[in-house]
Amino acid sequence: MRTMILVVLAAALVSGCSMAALTPEGRRILQARTLTDVKDCERLEPVTIQMSNLYATQTALGAMSQNRQDRLPPDDPNLLADYLVQARNEAAKRGATHVISAAPPYRGTQDFELFRCPRH
Repeated sequence: MRTMILVVLAAALVSGCSMAALTPEGRRILQARTLTDVKDCERLEPVTIQMSNLYATQTALGAMSQNRQDRLPPDDPNLLADYLVQARNEAAKRGATHVISAAPPYRGTQDFELFRCPRH
């Protein structure tokens, strides 16, 4: 039984499937592409999203060597999508309407700016 659980876990890690789930509230949060998109909005406190332990395991197993580099692979679409999903969920909790990435992922975290924009 334990071997079966390990095999399923390993398959999930290798498959690269997304781990974060977008909440109904998070679905209402929009991603701004540039600061121009949110120029008429109120800037809220930024949020730092931390990588899950499952991604840390996946990364340690294959995507990067912790001894060689500190940056996460910038082109991992599943990882980037999960950061955004978690940022949108957190933005909803904080009353924001928009998020924008403040910087690429670094050492298992990614910073996002949050904005509250008037509804049109």
